[in-house]
Amino acid sequence: DNFLLALEDLQIGRIDAAVMDGPTAQSGISDRSLAIVGTINTGEIYGYAVRKTDSGLLDLLNEGLRRIQASDTWDTLVEKWLVGN
Repeated sequence: DNFLLALEDLQIGRIDAAVMDGPTAQSGISDRSLAIVGTINTGEIYGYAVRKTDSGLLDLLNEGLRRIQASDTWDTLVEKWLVGN
């Protein structure tokens, strides 16, 4: 429902990752055992977070992001969800 609930769910393991605005994520993790582990370059500042102990998930997310950014699908997704209306 909101970013604080997402961070709480992330911290207790109810979800594995969250994507939100960078400044929002930064303020939300300051008193939690979470870290911002990546960003998505859209002209806006977005990032995703995983528990510090989830290095395997982080590796999967980073590899998936690298693959999709190298494909034509990336531009389509950015246009549909981040640029277009």
